[in-house]
Amino acid sequence: MSVDEKKSVEEKKKAAAAAALQAAHEHLGEARDGVVQSVVDARHVKASWQGIADELGIAQPNAIRKFKPSLDEREPEQRWENEADPVTPALVAVRRAHRALADAERDEVREVAGARSVGVTWGVIAEAVGMKEPNAIAKYKPMLEEKRIFTVREDARPG
Repeated sequence: MSVDEKKSVEEKKKAAAAAALQAAHEHLGEARDGVVQSVVDARHVKASWQGIADELGIAQPNAIRKFKPSLDEREPEQRWENEADPVTPALVAVRRAHRALADAERDEVREVAGARSVGVTWGVIAEAVGMKEPNAIAKYKPMLEEKRIFTVREDARPG
C-alpha cells in the first residue's frame, strides 16, 4: 500500500470516527430530552418532587430547580390517568430515561476515545460535540487513558 493510500485510509477512519461521535452526541441530546419529558409526564400525574429526585439520584431542590421551568414549556406526552396508581409507572419512566441518559453519556465518551485513537484532533472532537476546544479537552481528557503504540515503518531499514 502506498503512502498516499495509507493517508487516504487514515483520513477515512478519522472522518468515520468523527461522524460516529457526532451521532453519539445527538443521541445524548435526545436522551437528555427524554429525561426532561419523563419528569414533565411524572409531574402531570402528581408524582412528588422527592420521588422524581430519588429516581434521578439527585437532591430534591436540585430536581425542582433543574426541571420545574420545563413544566411551563412542555405538555405531557405520556398519561397514566387510567392506571389505578399513575405515579408508579411515571416514576419507572423517569428511571428508564435516566438510565438511557447514563448509557448515552458513556457511549459519547467511548466515541471520543475511539476518535482520539485514530488521530482525530481535539478541535474536530470539540466541533462534533458543540464545544470550544479547551472545554472539550477539559471534559473528556481526564476520562481517557492514552497509550502510545509504536510500530516499525515499512520503509525502515536497519543501519
